[in-house]
Amino acid sequence: EIKTGTFNLTVSKVVRDGNDKTLGQDELRQIMFEESKPKITFSGNGVILPSSNGMSIPFEVVNLKAVDVRIVKLYEKNVLQFLQVNQLDGDQEMARVGKTVLEKTISLGITNPADFKVKKKFSLDLSSLIEAEQGAIYKVSLSFKRKYATYPCGGEVNTDNLELEELKEKVISNQNYQYFYDYYSYYEEGEDYDWSQRENPCNASYYSSYSTTVSKNIIAGDIGLTVKKGNDGKLFVATANLITAQPMSEVEIECYDYQQQLIEKTKTNSEGQLFFTPQEMPFFIVAKKDK
Repeated sequence: EIKTGTFNLTVSKVVRDGNDKTLGQDELRQIMFEESKPKITFSGNGVILPSSNGMSIPFEVVNLKAVDVRIVKLYEKNVLQFLQVNQLDGDQEMARVGKTVLEKTISLGITNPADFKVKKKFSLDLSSLIEAEQGAIYKVSLSFKRKYATYPCGGEVNTDNLELEELKEKVISNQNYQYFYDYYSYYEEGEDYDWSQRENPCNASYYSSYSTTVSKNIIAGDIGLTVKKGNDGKLFVATANLITAQPMSEVEIECYDYQQQLIEKTKTNSEGQLFFTPQEMPFFIVAKKDK
């Protein structure tokens, strides 16, 4: 059982420091253990999901009984445009290159009230939610509303089960692009945002989209790509299978300029390597094999 509240900690006078000296007298200190605030976090920072992973994304929650899932698909043909202003894990100008393909509320299935306050690990199986396209990037966002929280306010814990209709997929509209940018898009109905209460889980201001949403970009693929430039202007490219770590031969390497125009196309050798001098220095290098 996880206890919360204020406790007395006594450090005995016989405790010795690094110089082998004792404290000389007992020390009494008060320590406080607070209830964990409702929170979602992704486990790990990677953006590439090898096929052996099964398209599963691990995440952790505490004091929550459900999460909202939103998936935005960045189409493969738009990836280079996206990378003009982003790294792979970026989120700028999303409305130009992607569309929301899924919005859904998922119950976490926690029924024991004692388990709410403990950090729990879950896995989101994307393959059960969408049909992933090779080469596309998916922005996966997890968020929560106040009614999903089980944080005790006023001595009471919200353990009510969610109604079944809340667990159905929602009607998706891509007509309003504001949701790509508006971090404060959610508040409890009829309540205004109060900045001074933003860290208080018993106030509606804690549940703005800015503080309750975590997002990460995912791209499905098994090709590991390394590119290095020599002082002579030559490029060295190495490809390897992310599952077996073995070199990948006959991988098609495409070089593009900043305007997404193809500069040249070539392939790796039997050792998964390629040395070449491009006609002009590429801004993008794309690796493809079999698909």
